[in-house]
Amino acid sequence: HAMPDVKLHKSLWSVLPAMCPIITLTADLPFMPREFIAQYAPYDGVKGCNTTDPTALRMEATNLVRKWDTSFSSRVTRLRTDALGWLASADSDLSPSTGISI
Repeated sequence: HAMPDVKLHKSLWSVLPAMCPIITLTADLPFMPREFIAQYAPYDGVKGCNTTDPTALRMEATNLVRKWDTSFSSRVTRLRTDALGWLASADSDLSPSTGISI
């Protein structure tokens, strides 16, 4: 029997759900990493990883997605502005010189 990998459990428990709390496998089949880990790979060495309340895990994932939904528009606007700035800079850097000195 192999010992659980503490670093792997911590990473899977904290990083993956923070980035992808709900992963849509198909149109009507969501996958929630924390719920899966708690059910199939619980581990007492990681805080919360041994919970038996899937409802709380689902609510946490749902709340995080709702929070992201409210900030989506401002994030898109910021990314668009950054991209336009980069394009202007790249265009000026990559444009051929006319060779005429002013």
